[in-house]
Amino acid sequence: MLDNHCKIAAVLHIIMGAFLLLTLLFVMLFFGGMAALAQAEVPFLGWIAGFGAFIVGLFALYGVAQIAAAAAYLNGSAAGRTFVIIFSVIALFNFPLGTAAGGYSLWALLRK
Repeated sequence: MLDNHCKIAAVLHIIMGAFLLLTLLFVMLFFGGMAALAQAEVPFLGWIAGFGAFIVGLFALYGVAQIAAAAAYLNGSAAGRTFVIIFSVIALFNFPLGTAAGGYSLWALLRK
């Protein structure tokens, strides 16, 4: 049974993953549109846009994995807990909100 702090930590990771995916959508729409407009002027921008799409895809995979791990932890998965701890450590580098959420999550998950 999860206590309230562990549930809050999991929900925080779901919110952070969803916010990442939403941010990536806006970034992809903005830069994709700019690349499409500029491609008529500079032909190699298609290659740069492809590389950008690859990077956006990697970050999207990270966001989906974070949401999946937090949802699995809410359902009682021990593996989900391990992945949420890993995502919490990575979030520490995302100053200032990620640092606060990652620190709180580590405190909630590692205090037992």
